[in-house]
Amino acid sequence: MSVQRTVRSRMVVALVAVVALVFPALAGSDLVSAASGDGRDPALQWLSTELASGGDHLSNLGQPDWGVTADALLAAAAAGRIGQPEFAATVDALIAHVDDYSTWDDLGPSLTGVRLAGPTAKTLLVAQLADRPSSVTD
Repeated sequence: MSVQRTVRSRMVVALVAVVALVFPALAGSDLVSAASGDGRDPALQWLSTELASGGDHLSNLGQPDWGVTADALLAAAAAGRIGQPEFAATVDALIAHVDDYSTWDDLGPSLTGVRLAGPTAKTLLVAQLADRPSSVTD
């Protein structure tokens, strides 16, 4: 058993060493600077165009997909752009449809009142990052 513990300890030390060496190199890379929020990131420009052309949400099989829309807003937040006008309408749309996304109310009377923790938490996180947490809880 002590041999297994020693092997695990060495693996952890090796992993920490790799992370310590790679992370500083990654911090200065184009990968991290591409999401710096400077407004020139083509992926974020594409995303904001898709959201606007889709009625301030992303769709799946012709229906609004609020989960993917929330993910897009989290990407905008990670790049420091969630507060910019091109994403504000999408934040509003997600908050306005929080019950559509986070409950089963539309699936029949036996499921009315069921609130899903994951979608609720994701919507609250988006609202918090957009500086509008009370919009969801009101």
